[in-house]
Amino acid sequence: MEHQVYSPTHGYAWLNFESGGHLTFTRKIILRPSPGFITSHSVNQAEMRPTARMDGRNYTYYDSGNRQIEFAEGEFNWRPKAGEVSSSVSLASGDLMLTYVQAPSEREIEQTRYVDPEAVYASAGVSPKWRRGIHILQEYKPTAGEALRSVVAGACAVLCFVLSGAFSSNEAQVLKRQEASFQQFPVETAFKVTQPDALVRVSIWSNVNNSWAEFDVELEDPEDEVLFETSRGVEFYQGYDGGSWSEGSTTTTLTFRPTVAGQYTLTFSSPVSQVDWKGGRPANHLRFSVFENVYPTFWLSYAALVLIILAAIPVLRRLLHQRRRWSGPDWEDDE
Repeated sequence: MEHQVYSPTHGYAWLNFESGGHLTFTRKIILRPSPGFITSHSVNQAEMRPTARMDGRNYTYYDSGNRQIEFAEGEFNWRPKAGEVSSSVSLASGDLMLTYVQAPSEREIEQTRYVDPEAVYASAGVSPKWRRGIHILQEYKPTAGEALRSVVAGACAVLCFVLSGAFSSNEAQVLKRQEASFQQFPVETAFKVTQPDALVRVSIWSNVNNSWAEFDVELEDPEDEVLFETSRGVEFYQGYDGGSWSEGSTTTTLTFRPTVAGQYTLTFSSPVSQVDWKGGRPANHLRFSVFENVYPTFWLSYAALVLIILAAIPVLRRLLHQRRRWSGPDWEDDE
């Protein structure tokens, strides 16, 4: 529905009540875009999406169709006739739309912009109507403080990564990689801890392949007292089922906090391995190494991931808004 309005300084224009409760404002313009006119026929013949340029803006084709006057009431600056049909081709750029109108006796060019419905309804003293969907001319409006929150979240994510890298770089290897076959078990190895205030990590690898392996682990402190007894296992499976797949891992870790500085003794014993999948082989080999001054950086990495998501939310919202804006064109690109 279109309502013609008049201003002594700006002339005639139209306030348009569109589907979904959206309002737009349209004026006839004298400026001539490039190209000077686009018809529905030329759109149908075009191999690429039509574009136009005017007043420093690039407009992209949105839709075309026919207009028909079904009912008119009031005073107008021309004589509307019921049933009169005109064709239109519309191109959009931001909050502006350029429309080429082919009437039975003349050609006109219109420029339409999106109007804030709340302001219009408030000026008329009526309650705002509920809006549905996103209009092609409805630009994204960020929420209050959105940009600041995004910048702060991004900066904190970078800080988390920096701290995680700094903590990881402080790790020191106190036992170079050792290797042993299961036939050599039990395997006993000593290593010296100099930083008792931080964690110690034992990195373990075994050659499982479509199988699993498990072994007992014992750790003695510098006083030859058993600090703990536990077990560790690894399992790894792979195959092809319409595509390559794998699950599990050939590595595992054991982390503990030393009681004092000094020499600790690590013992591996009682290895067990079993094949659980076709084409597999039981494990028969073990590698391990020990690192001290280890800090748990998992939470920093997790926090960084959450902060990155928070920082990206405004960008994702903007992209979703843009996608919804351009979900209505009648142009389909050939694939």
